[in-house]
Amino acid sequence: MRFATILVAADDPKAELTVVPLPAEAAGLGGNLSRWSGQLKLPAIPEADYPKYVTPTQVSGEPAQIVDLTGSADTGNPPTRLLAAIVPHAGATWFFTLKAAAPLVESQKANFESLIHSIQFHDAGVVPAQTSAVPVQPDAGNGTSSGQRFKLDSYQTPSGWVEQPGSNEMRVTSFRIGSGADSAEVIVSRIRQGQAGSLVSNFNRWRGQVGLDPIESESDGGMQYGSVAGQPGMFVSYTGPAADGAAPKQVLVAMTIVGADDWFIKLLGPQSTVTAQQDAFRQFVNSLKFSPESK
Repeated sequence: MRFATILVAADDPKAELTVVPLPAEAAGLGGNLSRWSGQLKLPAIPEADYPKYVTPTQVSGEPAQIVDLTGSADTGNPPTRLLAAIVPHAGATWFFTLKAAAPLVESQKANFESLIHSIQFHDAGVVPAQTSAVPVQPDAGNGTSSGQRFKLDSYQTPSGWVEQPGSNEMRVTSFRIGSGADSAEVIVSRIRQGQAGSLVSNFNRWRGQVGLDPIESESDGGMQYGSVAGQPGMFVSYTGPAADGAAPKQVLVAMTIVGADDWFIKLLGPQSTVTAQQDAFRQFVNSLKFSPESK
């Protein structure tokens, strides 16, 4: 879903300004500030402090916002700084993002703002076509090409999760939560982009696992946007009916793109267990760290 990449500095090939169109629902300021502050290892930003970091503006005659955040010392020396413009237009939200060393970003701030204010939309806009398995294209975190494959490097296992032995190309790792009739399973999967099927086919597979009827449209899938592995991602949750005296099942799935692959993290089990583990699940998916896979 990356529409364009602009190299900012000849002496720093990792300094990129990315242009990404996402659906209109992705425009929420709170969620985006939370995601970016997490990437920069900053504490959560209270709503009262938004004006310190967000400047309202207009782009192509429509309301937009420019965000300016500087990371903590933990993000490097010098620290990392992020400039981002959130530009809603014609059913889509356009993100223009520059994240690099603070001195470089400072030197390019005027150019960034000039570029943003030069944008003109001459048609009905480009609404992202959500036909792939994961309708977002986040930064892989190190400036590498989206064609690069990444491996799961590290993660924080929540209390009570027991990692299961055995993995393969697609099923990277899995965990068991609880035991007996109340047990649930978490599966982390990696599938090459273009091989995971459409969103609707994935939605219907997960719906079938909890006993729900299939849907025909992506708009009925209940997609929610949030942070996965510290970058843009998508969540869906489905709860099935109670059947034959058995407790309802629930499935919660997080999705994102890293390099050349779609990544899926799925929690499936009894509704009571899945509901109780939702916070731990989100903490787990945001703890995932990736590194380039050697050829």
